[in-house]
Amino acid sequence: MTSSGAVSPTKNQPTSKPYWARRVEVRVVRWLSSFFQRLGWRERIEPYVGYGAAPGMASHTSPDPDTYRVLEPVSASDAESEDVQRSTSTDATTNSSLSAPTQAAAKAGWVRVLARVVVSPKRRVLLRRTSVPGRAEALRAVRGWRNFFTVQSPGVPVRLMLAGQRFLVHSDLNGYIDVVIPSVAEAGWHEVEMSTLHGGQATLGVRVLGPDTRAGLISDIDDTAIVTSLPRPLLAIWNSFILHEDARTAVPGMARLYRQLGAQHNDFPVFYLSTGAWNVVPTMLRFFAHHGFPHGPMLMTDFGPTNTGFFRSGREHKERSLRRLANDFPDVQWILVGDDGQHDPVIYRDFVVDMPDHVRMVAIRQLTFSEAVLAHGMPTATQANRQAEENTDGPTVETAFVMGPDGDDLARQMREHGLLS
Repeated sequence: MTSSGAVSPTKNQPTSKPYWARRVEVRVVRWLSSFFQRLGWRERIEPYVGYGAAPGMASHTSPDPDTYRVLEPVSASDAESEDVQRSTSTDATTNSSLSAPTQAAAKAGWVRVLARVVVSPKRRVLLRRTSVPGRAEALRAVRGWRNFFTVQSPGVPVRLMLAGQRFLVHSDLNGYIDVVIPSVAEAGWHEVEMSTLHGGQATLGVRVLGPDTRAGLISDIDDTAIVTSLPRPLLAIWNSFILHEDARTAVPGMARLYRQLGAQHNDFPVFYLSTGAWNVVPTMLRFFAHHGFPHGPMLMTDFGPTNTGFFRSGREHKERSLRRLANDFPDVQWILVGDDGQHDPVIYRDFVVDMPDHVRMVAIRQLTFSEAVLAHGMPTATQANRQAEENTDGPTVETAFVMGPDGDDLARQMREHGLLS
């Protein structure tokens, strides 16, 4: 909140007042949601893929009781009249009426729930959506543009049920649900049942890490797992909005590499970290299942204005997400996989310098001659990326960096380093 004193913010004084484009976006979102609901549209839930820590798992993360409310078992009529009234606040983090978790739940593990509430025609609300492994790929494939034309719904109460525990949360100003709740779920895949007042239902797949988890993988998506040529604006638009998802191409050998790493290690989680929009998560779930990639949480970003500027920084999103995962799971060492088309080598090297104990290896997929030229105008990686890959810029790091044109070549080098047998 801004100060209530007599001094007004100036160019040299910080202010919490959101950037003007952000304020406009919030007003437009509210108006669109209200307009389409007057036309008879209703809220539905788009589930992403969550993750969490089992009881006994080392973690610096804990649930924030201000972002959820614990629900006791009640009758259906009481639930509708008391627990799912629309919040007057559009931001779950500022709702002061939410109660604290029970003492037993507070001592348990936790789960990060990731989803979005949008409004749709009634016939689409009745379709139950899921991000559970083995079921998400059964959803109908569509052209990319259909994933982007959505109307988000802020301030919507959503009920959650996980491992016998029930919670109430609210979507934020852009319709997103990103909340950490207490959990007693053990290691493995679990389901979070989600529902709204008007019948919108979804099942969220959640990957819970246990005390035995010691290694995991964090992978970029664009030009690392899937050939998208993201830096090329025209082709990126074609791939994201026009091309049918079944026609997209996987980077050779990458899915096989990820499966081999999973077979080599016990309880090996795979996270996908990308600067792409949350809207493409359903598409990526189907694409990964079709091409044999392991199912895993996706940490994406939201296009549009922020509180400080007109565009979000993809690089900052990746850096922030890496630090958060290190905080979430301090005993896990990560294999970081990316490509040299954008900033992955620099981001990963900086992370290794800052947190060397959290990284086991860095693997960089090298773009082809044509991909590199179209990506940044040169036939090879940028100078910053080359220096990061060759360990010639900044402090020397001991963590191994391997580079190759595809997953099979990276697997060969991992065998040489003893990471694969």
